[in-house]
Amino acid sequence: MLNEKFKALANYWGFQIKVCAPCRARTKGKVERYVGYGKNNGLAGRIFESWEELESHITTWLREVSDPHVVSTTGETPLVRFERDEKAELRPLSNKPPFHQIREYVRKVGSDATVELDTNHYSIPWKHIGEEVRIHVEGGEIVIRSLRDGKELGRHPENKGRHQKITRSEHLEGIVRVSQNVATKEPPQVSDIDTPVKEGEFARPLSYYEEAVSVA
Repeated sequence: MLNEKFKALANYWGFQIKVCAPCRARTKGKVERYVGYGKNNGLAGRIFESWEELESHITTWLREVSDPHVVSTTGETPLVRFERDEKAELRPLSNKPPFHQIREYVRKVGSDATVELDTNHYSIPWKHIGEEVRIHVEGGEIVIRSLRDGKELGRHPENKGRHQKITRSEHLEGIVRVSQNVATKEPPQVSDIDTPVKEGEFARPLSYYEEAVSVA
């Protein structure tokens, strides 16, 4: 199964993914061998004072050492192969912006039916309290899915503030089963959809949830 981020990158830039056969290292060709070559020949024993100094060194090393080096298995240099076989296949970027890196996190749902991201808390249905979920952030939107089956549990606009609580009233629906003990109890008001609430505040007091669980 392909990594979702890698598939998104391929779709964005329009290249085809070709995978190797499982448990068949030889189908990878010589790719991994050249990782060691780069480390040992290009980097080993060197110290760089900054990232810029490292980039400058690698650029020079590629141009003067690696690209002109004749590969024993092909009898050609990487530069010759690039100019002959690969260069014509490349397409201009046409000022296309860089690929937007998707953020994903795994979080445990708190006792207030929210998950934390960047100090803010976002609600999902209360029945998932205590479960682990996956948070997917892209394009200013937060999507929360079950880690178990991938089902979407909640969706919110990303809040740019700090220490906010963003709740949806429907995420708390059905939390109380009507019984003799709570039939006359007026439920507290729930915040409006996607209305930020300061950290430490709850749409309903925690005692309300505790009582609901005890009689459910």
